[in-house]
Amino acid sequence: MNSYKINNINNKLKLPFELFHIDVIKSRLEELKEADNPISNFYELDKVTNKKIRKKGYQDNARFFAYIKFLNINGDKYGLVGGKTNYTSPDLDFSKDCENSLTSFARKFLSDKNLNWDDTIIIIEHIPTNNKESDNEMALFIECFLQREFNLFDC
Repeated sequence: MNSYKINNINNKLKLPFELFHIDVIKSRLEELKEADNPISNFYELDKVTNKKIRKKGYQDNARFFAYIKFLNINGDKYGLVGGKTNYTSPDLDFSKDCENSLTSFARKFLSDKNLNWDDTIIIIEHIPTNNKESDNEMALFIECFLQREFNLFDC
């Protein structure tokens, strides 16, 4: 883990936070996959191959999934964003544009530190659910868990 600060947000906010290396994240996800919890699988893609995200999900009722996007610091990958999206039209954006956003702290951090997104995405799948609402809720729960577990921003 590395410790960083976000600066230059309203020229006042300076809070420390730690970034987790991709190896730490994958190791923890492997542990979670084996435990009794909603995470059933995860796999790694990059923004070029993200078209290979399963279009219908890995099960009949899977419509949503959680993900982690990474930044690159001197060739090392660190988790920066934990999110949730859907299989049919995933909105995995690698823009650094934060001009029109009040809440894109990940993009503001990248801009402030002159850093870039890494092309890596980890897709986190969950146990089967019965309907769209519970599927969405399960993916949202995992998104929130990932954000807390690995100090990730939500956008």
